[in-house]
Amino acid sequence: MQMDVRISFDTAIELAHNKQHDEALALLDAIIEQDSTFEKAYCLKGSLLLSISRFDEAHSVCNAVLSRDSLCLEAYLMLGIIARQKGDEDDAIKRFREAIYLNASCWPAHFYTAEILFAKQDGKRARSSFETALRILEKGSLKEHGQAFFPLSFNAEQFIVICRHKLSLLAAKKG
Repeated sequence: MQMDVRISFDTAIELAHNKQHDEALALLDAIIEQDSTFEKAYCLKGSLLLSISRFDEAHSVCNAVLSRDSLCLEAYLMLGIIARQKGDEDDAIKRFREAIYLNASCWPAHFYTAEILFAKQDGKRARSSFETALRILEKGSLKEHGQAFFPLSFNAEQFIVICRHKLSLLAAKKG
């Protein structure tokens, strides 16, 4: 019996929000098995695996997405986050730049690039990236920002506060 993949996808999002990770992943696998072209299912699966620190599996999902669609913003963003988690900052910055190339309004890519540059004490470039992320976040609707890249895990207001704080630290260092 064929399931309606869109209804099942909405159910998977709900399961993920309710921290029912195994159930959500099982449903996503069933969706992908039925419709291997449903890219959002792969992205949600990658996002969910990322949120539960299953980085190698998330990496594989991202590569599967990119083999089908080399312009998938979410996959580059997730690969950047995975590289950062694994301590490979050069690869992380490369992946975030790829995401920014695909969508200059991708505030998470600007934010995470800024975080890496801040840690490397590259104040000028960090400041520029934090300012860009902050400008994008303040300009857009807060609800759309989390949903645009992942259905889970981003609270734009928290990122606005972090950007402002890091910019004040950079201003204090400069002065």
